[in-house]
Amino acid sequence: MRGIALTIATVSSIGAVVLGDWAISAERADRLRRVDAAVMAAAPADRLWYGGTLEPITVVARAPERAVARPTAKDTTRGS
Repeated sequence: MRGIALTIATVSSIGAVVLGDWAISAERADRLRRVDAAVMAAAPADRLWYGGTLEPITVVARAPERAVARPTAKDTTRGS
């Protein structure tokens, strides 16, 4: 009797794992189909980035007049 119970429990556990794997695989496949459709419908500038190497970006800008560092006098009124 103990062997039959153990066999039924083992088969049930393995069956639950297999069914769960099928469900997860189906959900992932559905999600990938939706993401692929969204990526293909987007303009090139709006496409999703999934990793890899991006081209370097160079930003050239001039600092505003107020942001330029100005020399300041050392405060000698305080101690050290």
